[in-house]
Amino acid sequence: FMAEVIVPRMFEALSKPSSPEAYATLIKLGEDMTRFNDIMMRISVETVNRGWPMFPMGFGYAPLDFIADGLRHPTHTMLDLRRHPEEIHIAIDALIPILVKLLRTTTPRPEDAEKVFGTRVVLVFFALHLNEMLPPKLFEEFYWPGLKRLLLEAHNIDAIPSVFFEGDFTPFVHYLLELPKGSIFAWFERADIRQVRKILGDHLPIGAGISPSLYIYASKEKIEEEICKLLNDVKEPGGFMMMGGGAPLPQATKIENIWAAVEAVKKCGVY
Repeated sequence: FMAEVIVPRMFEALSKPSSPEAYATLIKLGEDMTRFNDIMMRISVETVNRGWPMFPMGFGYAPLDFIADGLRHPTHTMLDLRRHPEEIHIAIDALIPILVKLLRTTTPRPEDAEKVFGTRVVLVFFALHLNEMLPPKLFEEFYWPGLKRLLLEAHNIDAIPSVFFEGDFTPFVHYLLELPKGSIFAWFERADIRQVRKILGDHLPIGAGISPSLYIYASKEKIEEEICKLLNDVKEPGGFMMMGGGAPLPQATKIENIWAAVEAVKKCGVY
């Protein structure tokens, strides 16, 4: 269905699957993917050579995000939730086994990871998209049940979901208390991280960062002040990881501010 209906519908060059144009497009895609994979492999090797720890990682997807990202577009999905709720429920139920298979296929077993990476810690990356766009009722009915099922699936195969909660997830943080203690790493983009810590306590390890704009415009002293305030407020209980602010730092970033951030974490991130 994906290959024969969805992809041709989304990409004009593939609208006639057996046409010369479609074959040429697929060949070009294969060449580009090969180049991309080669670049990513070189980056991974260089990262390891520089002493940066690498963790084996699988891939997970919230079912409603999959519908919005790959099948219907977020705008149409938001309309579908109102106009065709039963069809959305059916689609989610149909997708869950497929997404479970994707998760299991891409996630190495801890014993295999140990042989290659020297660690039994295996992550499964989830990036959430629609969560901030949904009112509480729709989140509870359509988004959370499918996401929870996939998170528990990762937990059941001894992997740790590393979940990037895009946008402001603050209104929905309490749902994470339904998960087993310590079962996921929760990385928040724009949530009120102090409120997050208050709600979760030591239930889950969390991660967050300061605004990327501070790295561009603030002084070194301001960077240290903001990071130390953040760490002192939320690093306990439960564990905390200092992360980026949810967006890549641009070329205009002051390198001295990055080093100031490193020193601030070393100074104030001690347990």
